[in-house]
Amino acid sequence: MTLAARVDVGESPDSPPPIVEMTDVKVHFPVKRGHLVRRTVGVVHAVDGVSLRVDRGTTVALVGESGSGKTTLGRAIMGMVPVTEGVIKVDGHDVSAARHGQLPHIVQIVLQDPFGSLDPRMQIEKVISEPLRVGGADGHSAKDSHERVTELLDLVGLPPGSRTK
Repeated sequence: MTLAARVDVGESPDSPPPIVEMTDVKVHFPVKRGHLVRRTVGVVHAVDGVSLRVDRGTTVALVGESGSGKTTLGRAIMGMVPVTEGVIKVDGHDVSAARHGQLPHIVQIVLQDPFGSLDPRMQIEKVISEPLRVGGADGHSAKDSHERVTELLDLVGLPPGSRTK
């Protein structure tokens, strides 16, 4: 099964550039056989022709059956798997051909397995403040970041004693 979609949330002439924009993205993986002589015997079309635009301040959820290409698409956006065809732009930067270390730190992938996505050794305050530090947080100080994290944790009802475990 492959992921193939076209989503456009519309665009006004005065709107800022989208945070993520993909045009006809394809990610194909060769199927190889043989021990001594490896040869390609087929191709898996994991993502096939996806066009997507995500504007700032919006949230998009990719939903689909297991094996439909959701994780592969996320990995392509993050530069973790190469794009076979198409263009992926993150904050206006073409990341289709960029190497993993050259990507802007704007998008974060959240995988289905929370134990594989979150580092259990990190305190919750550090996990939440990391995007503020990486993204620059518009020049906010460490004190401002701490206050913002405290505000967010209060908002979701996390008791103060559990925040530093």
